[in-house]
Amino acid sequence: MKLKFKLKPNITSRKPLLRSLNRKKVLFLVLLALLIINVIGVIIVASMHTQIKKKVVLYKIRHNILFDYIASLRPNILYNVSVIKPEETTYLKLVKLINVTETYRVYSDKNIRVEGTHTCSVLLEAPGEWKKELYKCPSTNFRSNYLDVKYTFNVSKILSYIDIIRKETGISTNEYVLTIKPRINVKYYVDNYENQETLTPYFSIIFDIQAGKLRFKESNSTYVSDKVETIVKTNYVKIFGSMIEVIKLKILLYFTLVLVTTSFILNWVLVIRKRERKDIISMINAKYKDLIIEAKDLRINVKNVVDVRNIEDLVKIASNLGKPILHIVLKEKKHVYHVVDEDILYRLIV
Repeated sequence: MKLKFKLKPNITSRKPLLRSLNRKKVLFLVLLALLIINVIGVIIVASMHTQIKKKVVLYKIRHNILFDYIASLRPNILYNVSVIKPEETTYLKLVKLINVTETYRVYSDKNIRVEGTHTCSVLLEAPGEWKKELYKCPSTNFRSNYLDVKYTFNVSKILSYIDIIRKETGISTNEYVLTIKPRINVKYYVDNYENQETLTPYFSIIFDIQAGKLRFKESNSTYVSDKVETIVKTNYVKIFGSMIEVIKLKILLYFTLVLVTTSFILNWVLVIRKRERKDIISMINAKYKDLIIEAKDLRINVKNVVDVRNIEDLVKIASNLGKPILHIVLKEKKHVYHVVDEDILYRLIV
């Protein structure tokens, strides 16, 4: 057996140790900073929508229905005219005829083609008591974006209807209402879209018997039929002047979060394990310093190598054989403790 070794003082250089500690510290701090930045980024993008829903008006449609009237009067001293318009007070005993004009118009911000039918019914009623349909208008077809319908009512004839029904029912009220109820079924084509709607406006003539006047009431004049479509678009966020899809940014941040977290945990585990190993080595070197000899280089030719489980077993062997324990640090930073007895090498690798 040939045994050669060089002894070295049991002194550890502090500069390499400090450099190693500084590198580990910097790596730990860098990973911690990256982890914090990544977590903040994930929290921010988590509230962002990957898609944006936006309502877009494809075209605008306006249906305008207006009612206008004039009252034809009996010969009178009060107005000294045969016709009065809506801004004048309409006295029941002076009115002979009421001429009503219904005007329907369709407007669009795009080219539009319109077709439809117009019907109506005329109702006479004592509100809360009775209701009578006087007649129905004939159906009228139209193929344009406008329509005018005229109605004429004889006030004396309407009052005679009221008087007859009042006598039949024995019910008398202060007001009676004559209502025009048009029904407009309209189909229109805008670009490649086809739509169909039914409009039901109304116009009422109120016979105020007690006040001796006529009052007029009509429904809303404008109906909105805009075509609105919801478009789903990919959401982007601007980062350093570049537009990035939110979904891609989320995937990137989630991936880097997993990567940085794993690296941080592994680094932490390695630090703990290195500390544990250093603690074990320091404990061995301190406890058995009288038996341990530091070797710088070790070349041993032996036939048998026995690996022991722990330092205590190696100490027993060294004590029994009266041999020292040789300690060497390999390039892989493994600490090896040897006891050599002729052709047998007893070894503990930490």
